[in-house]
Amino acid sequence: MRNTQRVLYIPLAEAVADTSIGADISSITAESYSNPGVLLSQEFAKNNQVYLSLSSEGQLEAFFMVGWSEINLHGAPIDCVFLGLSAVTAKRKGSGIVLTLYGRFFHDAAQIANSRNRPVAWWFHTASPIVAGVMWKIADDIGPQPDGTLSAEQHVLLRAIQDRYNFLPYRDERMPCVLRRFAQARYARDEVSRLNARRARDRSILDDWNIDEAAGDRVLFVGQSLPSR
Repeated sequence: MRNTQRVLYIPLAEAVADTSIGADISSITAESYSNPGVLLSQEFAKNNQVYLSLSSEGQLEAFFMVGWSEINLHGAPIDCVFLGLSAVTAKRKGSGIVLTLYGRFFHDAAQIANSRNRPVAWWFHTASPIVAGVMWKIADDIGPQPDGTLSAEQHVLLRAIQDRYNFLPYRDERMPCVLRRFAQARYARDEVSRLNARRARDRSILDDWNIDEAAGDRVLFVGQSLPSR
């Protein structure tokens, strides 16, 4: 029987306050990260909304946290969104659930950009070639690209975000998108095995840049959703 998903978009504080949802978020996170408590504490501080994917029976199977704020770009404030922690229960990995949640965010961001007639900037960091590969497929504007390049506008946005969030001490000056020894979260053993299997099949720019997940290295990705002309 086909698994029918239902997506909710609610304040993160509301999700955490719900005993059942909060416990499921912790359990799902623990399947992919070796120090889920540290990670969740950081993510709760940086995000304010969450997308929840529920099965037809109402069971939480995946989530995607986002943090809305503002940033100054070219001398004017615009909406800026941190694309935070996403995770899917082990039994549903590879099913495309998280892809659906990412797509929902980009749909929402486009609508907000149109309603406010100004761009919505967004950013995230990852050591996962799987996450990077998904975002390269679904984001209309994203830097770095699979070949490591950024547009001139993406360079401006990258530097603005690094300044705004004090990332400059971690920046690799040879590779401006790379943050060295930045993250405290560490992937769980099963997740590391899954990513290593992916790398064995398909190398990416993350491999070329020697991203060491266990050392806290991450690639910082940026992009914008623009108002329709």
